[in-house]
Amino acid sequence: QKKVYTTPPPFPMVQMSRTVTFVWVFLVPVVLMSDGSSIFAHCLVVFFLTFAFIGLEYVAMEVDDPFGDDANDFDNLGLARSVFEDVYNIINLVDGEEWAYKVRFNMKGTETEEFLRPSERTPLIGV
Repeated sequence: QKKVYTTPPPFPMVQMSRTVTFVWVFLVPVVLMSDGSSIFAHCLVVFFLTFAFIGLEYVAMEVDDPFGDDANDFDNLGLARSVFEDVYNIINLVDGEEWAYKVRFNMKGTETEEFLRPSERTPLIGV
């Protein structure tokens, strides 16, 4: 699992996909010149095809690292907190408040969140 996350896509694959996208976007108008449609129809087709292909390229760049620190990346720590709270509530219902408190105490960690950047070592609950 970690190898999939840490291995970047091969540079030749990225380079060729961008080159093919570039060639496609700039050859579409040339190919459409032989069509008998109006110039307005050609402009619409070229616009939407260019928008689609450049949009796919942008999405590929954003999906390249889904576990980073950007605002639109996957929130691992938030999901872990949510799962912990669910487990805590289940333990509280099934085994009682004493065992739930023990779990919460053991999961506190040694450092507070305000001094840490969220990472895998960040405590799941506040102190």
